Amino acid sequence: EAANLNLVEGRIVIHRDGYGFVIPSQKLDGLDSDIFIPPSLTGSAMNGDRVKVEITLRKTGGRAEGRVVSVEKRARNTIVGQVRYDGSAFFVAPADDKLPSRILITSDISEHKDKMVEVELTRFPSESHWPAGKIVSVMGFIDDPNVETNVIIRKFGLPLSFPSAVEEEANQLPDALAEEDFTGRDD
Repeated sequence: EAANLNLVEGRIVIHRDGYGFVIPSQKLDGLDSDIFIPPSLTGSAMNGDRVKVEITLRKTGGRAEGRVVSVEKRARNTIVGQVRYDGSAFFVAPADDKLPSRILITSDISEHKDKMVEVELTRFPSESHWPAGKIVSVMGFIDDPNVETNVIIRKFGLPLSFPSAVEEEANQLPDALAEEDFTGRDD
């Protein structure tokens, strides 16, 4: 059981250079900062995932280092990015620079080159492999109207619709203004 004392759950933030920091879910005794994770020890974790880490080294000043043992919950199911071709393989370059810089696409997607797409991951990253995925939706070129908005909505996982209670309340509002709606207004 003693080994489990070194297991900590938290959310990982990954820097574009590959290393990460895990923000523990609960305050830990003797730990005053987030847990540093070297690039080779992030496992299959990606930015924002909830992970379990093993503390491998405690340093002075309440600092610690660790390694990702498991991913408990993925921060996202799909990733938005631009289709690119490097001369030998197609890949998607995520719009979020905290994600791996390429997601390999095994199917021929030449018709979508340079378009913004949404990818569902079929393989998560490891020390020896880029993540891989399949395209689930094609949004279009970034300079097309509405594409940039859609990219932002999907990148941050914003809701695409209002809750049903809000829709119902809105439906009960009258379509036309009544005379008393105008009182006290200049315009």
